Amino acid sequence: MHGRRPKRKIPRTVKRSSASASTSRREEDEDEDNAGRAAEDAFFVNYFAYGSNVGSKTFSTRRNIQPKRVQNGKILDYQLSFNVPGVPFLEPAFASVTRQKGEVTHGVCYTITKDEFQYLLQTEGSYDVVDVDVVVYGDKDIEGVLMKAKTLTHRDVAARRDLQPSKRYRDLIVEGAKERGLEKSWIEFLEKMPYFDPNEKPLNAFEMKLCTTCTIVSRVLLAEAVF
Repeated sequence: MHGRRPKRKIPRTVKRSSASASTSRREEDEDEDNAGRAAEDAFFVNYFAYGSNVGSKTFSTRRNIQPKRVQNGKILDYQLSFNVPGVPFLEPAFASVTRQKGEVTHGVCYTITKDEFQYLLQTEGSYDVVDVDVVVYGDKDIEGVLMKAKTLTHRDVAARRDLQPSKRYRDLIVEGAKERGLEKSWIEFLEKMPYFDPNEKPLNAFEMKLCTTCTIVSRVLLAEAVF
């Protein structure tokens, strides 16, 4: 006589609560975001520009760098300076930033690839790279947020502190600031910034000869200029 076969127990499906499911999805999203940020940090770098690189004419057209992201911002305790010597009488000085408590420098923060940043350093020449905190503005969703970035600074030499940019170079900086929509007070500051005008200063014979030589050389340099 065969015994009665025992009934097979069917396991019950445990229903996950909506709160638990929501928490799990949120944790998964956060993990994906963290992984995405880590991958971006490994491939991209934030670069804060303040001079002629602010404008797309120099940065994207001449340098051929297409940033992934462009964000207006400012760095605190840094002063816009023209202590990078250029071509006498024609392009006397280029922009840099120097540490100065209480000062502010406006510009844009570009997110670019690390390869593009290395190319930028090669074309810029004798600058040093420093880490800065960029205070973001112009985007209500992230207004006031601090962005970690790198910027370029030049060793300050007392003899170079009174250099002035050419009108051409000054105008490039103003044009870029207007294009990006930097703060109005900063644009006004740039527009009032003095520039070197050889017509306002009589040149002696030696200076005239030097100016003529520099003019010939500069025509070649400016044809390939990326500043």
